Amino acid sequence: AGQLRKHQVYVGSLMPPSANEIIEYLDDFFTWLNSLEDTRGLNAIELAAIAHYKFVYIHPFSDGNGRTGRLLMNLILMKSG
Repeated sequence: AGQLRKHQVYVGSLMPPSANEIIEYLDDFFTWLNSLEDTRGLNAIELAAIAHYKFVYIHPFSDGNGRTGRLLMNLILMKSG
């Protein structure tokens, strides 16, 4: 648990980024999430939903991506009040 996956996975017909691309995708994701310019104009619900979608698309773990994505979504909503 808590380790990035080291193999290719498939989610239905979706093929997330390869294991060697995960760090780059996560860096881009967190840069986007922490960027006021890129997220300006989004309300908390929109931001949480888009963040969840982007995180689950990356699918960085072998298991628990949905739970982690929902936790991230809830954190965004809680921080917004």
